[in-house]
Amino acid sequence: GTTEIDDALSIEQLPDGRLRCWVHIADPTRWLGGSGGNTSISLSSSTTDDNSSSKTPSPAALLEREAAKRVRTLYLPTGPIRMFPASLAEGPFSLREQEDCYALSLAMTVNQDGSLDHSSISIAPTLIRVDRKLTYDDVDEMLVECSEEEEGELHGLARLSEMRRRYRREQGAVEINLPEMIVDVEAGEGGGGEGEGGVSTTTTTTTTTSVVTISTVSQSQSAARSLV
Repeated sequence: GTTEIDDALSIEQLPDGRLRCWVHIADPTRWLGGSGGNTSISLSSSTTDDNSSSKTPSPAALLEREAAKRVRTLYLPTGPIRMFPASLAEGPFSLREQEDCYALSLAMTVNQDGSLDHSSISIAPTLIRVDRKLTYDDVDEMLVECSEEEEGELHGLARLSEMRRRYRREQGAVEINLPEMIVDVEAGEGGGGEGEGGVSTTTTTTTTTSVVTISTVSQSQSAARSLV
């Protein structure tokens, strides 16, 4: 499974029966700003030459500059080209299970008809603790085998996803389920690129993939609405 966890979901049912969902995005800028708290990784130090007014860029500034050039992590068949070094992206910058993590959290309340309550949208820097790291297969299995009393949050997210999907369809939204391409690259002996690889596709859509997709779309819509 992935070791670079950059998002998480949480949900609660309000007293009026509506569902309020949070989408939490890992926020490395809090570390780059020197607010990383107690850590063995120094990201904010800088040096100044006594004989010069120029200031040597801090490690955080250099890291931020390089990340700005790369824009994002690229996941290629031969391996990722990371926006941040793996030791940071998979470590303090990641939303690690059972650890306090910096995030940018977007909250939104969904009405009974599946529409968004635009007055409820909020975006704020947060400190969160991820309860569990689950795979798509884990959640799909738990939704089948566990009751709502046992896994209320997971069932709540699934219910919210279906409400949002139904509402969006009523509003004219179109769902396009494109196949996912899986590329298997084998370099051959000595990395000479002479090995045989293969390309396959999958179109599997599960309840969990739908939850993540709908949550991401709703997050983007909410963020755009809050910035208007």
